Amino acid sequence: MIICYSIPQIIIYIFKLKLLYLLGIGPNLRHCVFCDSEKGNTLSLLNGGLVCNNCKGNIEKDDILLFGEKVSFIRTLYYLDLKKVNNLNF
Repeated sequence: MIICYSIPQIIIYIFKLKLLYLLGIGPNLRHCVFCDSEKGNTLSLLNGGLVCNNCKGNIEKDDILLFGEKVSFIRTLYYLDLKKVNNLNF
């Protein structure tokens, strides 16, 4: 899947992600929300962050999940230095 966004769209997404963290409600993108494993690869919106393969049984049926490239894209945006946005090749 190829993700194509304009620079203004990317800046808005980065701003929104960083604002969520400043408000104290940003998703946990560092480790599994259940066991603190750094191998979280699924983003669970109801649980507020990453979930590893071992803890997927804790996910509720009505949860909204993001996988693979979408999770990588969100992580990239969050950790991206805004000074480097003009050098992006999405």
